[in-house]
Amino acid sequence: MSRPTIVIPARAGSKGWPRKNLKLFDHTAQIIPDEHRKSVIVTTDDPGIAGMVETYGFKVHERDPSLDKMTATSEVC
Repeated sequence: MSRPTIVIPARAGSKGWPRKNLKLFDHTAQIIPDEHRKSVIVTTDDPGIAGMVETYGFKVHERDPSLDKMTATSEVC
């Protein structure tokens, strides 16, 4: 049986609640069951979050800086 791939988007910038992803990352990481941790990818441009990722056994994907604009979307083209 294949494991699901879990992607956690955790960018550094936030207009409404600065650094919210850094503050919420631990909570998010802790609710993922152990059997799924090897299939988690965290996409981030935040060095603080990137440093925490390895402690949970997740993989880091460095977020492209061009996605940090207010016009960035998750919409599939």
